[in-house]
Amino acid sequence: MIRNTYRYERKFLIENGSQENNIQIILQNPGLFSEIYPEREINNIYLDTEEYDFFKENINGIAKRKKIRIRWYDKKSGYIEPILEIKEKSGLVGTKYSFNLATIHINDITNKEKLIELFHQSNLPKSIAHELNSLNLTLMNTYNRKYYLSSNSKIRLTLDSNIEYFITRNIININLYSFKTECNIIELKYKPNDDLAASIISNNLPWRMTRSSKYVDGVKLINLFN
Repeated sequence: MIRNTYRYERKFLIENGSQENNIQIILQNPGLFSEIYPEREINNIYLDTEEYDFFKENINGIAKRKKIRIRWYDKKSGYIEPILEIKEKSGLVGTKYSFNLATIHINDITNKEKLIELFHQSNLPKSIAHELNSLNLTLMNTYNRKYYLSSNSKIRLTLDSNIEYFITRNIININLYSFKTECNIIELKYKPNDDLAASIISNNLPWRMTRSSKYVDGVKLINLFN
């Protein structure tokens, strides 16, 4: 298990502008950002209760809330090496617990019985495995992410583009029942004692700050079509 320290996450919605122009704005920011990893595709499948409690906690602004997802990188076919991520929010700061899962074929990732078997094979803590058994798969999304770091190495910035949402039961045929958005998302991630530096960076970004998550946005978008 890996646990991140508590940190802030500020999100910004980019509704227009070319990708090249958005990158130039980032690179010209007073944070003096530079790219630190190659761009990669991120895939997530989210789990929630029968009543969508995690979704409701978010939209209702509950101070203590969580989000659970299975994440893997780059592959949409064959065998994948997923990671279970549990994000917990307390007020304005949050932390994340990450657990490596056993290998599974992409075609089985939306099969509840296969997932329960995967959780047991992965030697998760019993309390977490028990909770996962009671949850449903609600949404998949995929997007491209670019990674940047400020010159003082304290502020991380990610730029997400080509965001696409899928109904989980149709993941095997990735071209069906998907919903795309033209918006891009920037996230600033930093420790609480770096809030002043992050504020200077935020004030020099021309985009609107938003509190919504991709999980919430995806559930709302897909429900418009169902």
